[in-house]
Amino acid sequence: MAATPTVSNQWTNSSLDMYKEGRPPLLGTVDIKEIEDKAREAMEDDIRNGIYGSAGTRSTDLANKNAFENYKLVPRMFVDVTNRSIEQASKLKQTMLEAQRVKEERRRKHTRAGESKPKAERKKIVLAERS
Repeated sequence: MAATPTVSNQWTNSSLDMYKEGRPPLLGTVDIKEIEDKAREAMEDDIRNGIYGSAGTRSTDLANKNAFENYKLVPRMFVDVTNRSIEQASKLKQTMLEAQRVKEERRRKHTRAGESKPKAERKKIVLAERS
C-alpha cells in the first residue's frame, strides 16, 4: 500500500507540474509598480516623501533601481547541479572543527584541576528546574 504524500510533496509536485507544463502561477503574478503606485496614492505626503523621496535629481535612487534590475530569480529546479562542489562545505567543516578545538582548549585552560566543565548560569537554572 503506497503512503499518502505529505502536503509538502503535494506542493512540490504541483510546482514542478506548473513549470513543466508552462502554466502561470495559481495566484497570478505580481506587478510591483502597480502596488507601489497604489501605496503612494494611499500615503500622506510627509510619509510618501520619507519613503520615496530622494535629493536633487534622484540619480542615486534611479541607479539603485537599475542595479537591482540586473538580479533575476531562478527557480531552484532550473539551476544546473550536475557539477556540484563540496569545497565550501569542506571549508566550513574545518572551521567548525577548529572552533571546537579552540573552545575545548580554552575550557581546559580555565578549569581548575579536578573540577568539571563549568556550566553557564542559565543552564544551571534549567537543570535545577528539571530536578
